[in-house]
Amino acid sequence: MRHAAWLWPGQSDSAAVVFLGQDMSQGNWALSGWLLPVDTYWLTDVPLYAAAVAARGIVPGLIHDVPLLIYLGVIVSAILIARAGRPGIGGWAGAAVTFILLGLLGPSAAVTLLHGPAHISTALACLLAFAALRWAGARRPAGYVLAGLLLTIALVSDPMARVVGPAAITAVRHRAWSRPAAQAATAVAALVASQAIRVGVQTVGGYTIGGGAPGLVGPGEWLRKLPLFLSSLTNIFSGELGSAPSLRDLLAAGHLAGLLLVVLAMAIALWRLIEGAPDREAWLDGLLALGAGATIVAFFLSGYAQDATAIRYLSPGFIFGAVLAGRLAPRLLAPVPRRVLAPVAVVLFGAYLITFADVARSPLPVNPAMPLAGWLLDRGLVNGYGAYWDAHIVTLMSSDRVHVLPVLNGASGLEPSHWNSTL
Repeated sequence: MRHAAWLWPGQSDSAAVVFLGQDMSQGNWALSGWLLPVDTYWLTDVPLYAAAVAARGIVPGLIHDVPLLIYLGVIVSAILIARAGRPGIGGWAGAAVTFILLGLLGPSAAVTLLHGPAHISTALACLLAFAALRWAGARRPAGYVLAGLLLTIALVSDPMARVVGPAAITAVRHRAWSRPAAQAATAVAALVASQAIRVGVQTVGGYTIGGGAPGLVGPGEWLRKLPLFLSSLTNIFSGELGSAPSLRDLLAAGHLAGLLLVVLAMAIALWRLIEGAPDREAWLDGLLALGAGATIVAFFLSGYAQDATAIRYLSPGFIFGAVLAGRLAPRLLAPVPRRVLAPVAVVLFGAYLITFADVARSPLPVNPAMPLAGWLLDRGLVNGYGAYWDAHIVTLMSSDRVHVLPVLNGASGLEPSHWNSTL
């Protein structure tokens, strides 16, 4: 898994969050002086980078190791939630399904899920909030408090949390609770609290949000996005199919069985929710299905999803879908005779295992900023200017020994570039 985390060579967005962590570790908790995008990751990723910088200093490996730590948290949490309320061998079988989907990644999924910041921490916070709400009740009010805290952290840090968290929770009121409005109230309270914190940060002179969001796209764009969505969906579940048939294509096709299982699980969960199944497990299943579905809707509506990098916006849905598939797989596959299910399961597990072994053996890319940083150091060129996409990453690859400040071409020549940087 660690090898897979290094398949993403990194770029200046990845490096910028390391320097955010450095600033936070030095006491600048509000990140005063920084101009950040709307997805600041202030309370999710940045504190982890702050701890990593405090422990290890500014080293290039942080852009790989911190996302790996976050994703390992996703895998452990997902397995536990997949098994929750599912005792016996069926629960363990479901947990195994979730582990295979999330742990034995294909090449595209490995690059997408094991780099950061890329909404993975948002999915983790929402997943834990869902679990806390499942446990909460009149005699366990701490569950509501914990869920509210996790949702607030996610909402402050990443606007995507509004789609995959509170929106889904508010939509799913369930009679399994004596006070079914409590879940919606928790989500609304988190929304209010997160907005208050954002305003408070501005009041005390903390970070500034710049750039804004691209907004929503109209119906005319939805059809144009369909090929991009289908490509991103198949890539995150399996891998890109080549023009000529190969063993890799056969393995990727085997991975698509996981996608089919997730789709079936979502359909069953939503159907049971509509029927009004009177238990908390059905509520959690429905919530996961709605969260995954909301990710898909956001993909089509958002102006962010425009090219192949948009695959990262499906990450929360992929994670929720894998947990849901694990929770419902024993029920979905129960009618299949064991003499059929066992060999098929072995073949599909083999496909996942071989693919991941191939990923684990893939040659690691060399970030071009690394030799450039060495070249500059050898010549004593330790202070300079560069475009945004060169600045932070070169500074990081030199372990903070070369300092490149981002600039851009302005009306009067070179001007400071404050985007994702200090003002």
